[in-house]
Amino acid sequence: MRRAILPKMAACFLIMLTAAVLCAVPGYGADSGQQSVGELEEELSLIENELNTLENRVDKLMEDLIDPKITSISLYFSSKTADVGIPLSLEIRMDDRPLVTRELSETDRLVLIRGGAIEIYSGVTEPMEHTIDLRCLVQTTGDSRQIGTARAVFKFEPHRASANFIEITLSKGQDRKTEPYSLTAKHWSKEP
Repeated sequence: MRRAILPKMAACFLIMLTAAVLCAVPGYGADSGQQSVGELEEELSLIENELNTLENRVDKLMEDLIDPKITSISLYFSSKTADVGIPLSLEIRMDDRPLVTRELSETDRLVLIRGGAIEIYSGVTEPMEHTIDLRCLVQTTGDSRQIGTARAVFKFEPHRASANFIEITLSKGQDRKTEPYSLTAKHWSKEP
């Protein structure tokens, strides 16, 4: 019987001791009524500035950890409308060096004619300004089935330590006699 009472007494003693300690400790913010709202705002501003400074330091340290000489790049090709023509092949040079030459398959052509995009290159590059020289052979739709060329040069600068994407779009030229086809490029990046 005494063994059963001993744990109960120990529990009661522990509860009374905890209550006494809690009553003896002053409440958090007990003297905060003495500070004005302006002082509190000033303290919060100082804390926010300190946090921003620390965040900038962490960002700089992270940049040093990431290799600054390489970043990812992915090239996509799309066709704006079905009546532009049928793209047959692509030849892409980056900084006057061959990057990729690709004959477009029937599946690629179907995707492009329906307004979709295909990935034509994925790799790494240096985060500096680059020049992409693109040449696309296009077959006209209709009875004549002539082959024309669309050519354009684009400049872009990939963002360091980000996933970089370039989408090149084939569309009709403004003047069908002098420029039957037009190529435009859009570059964007996102954090990995």
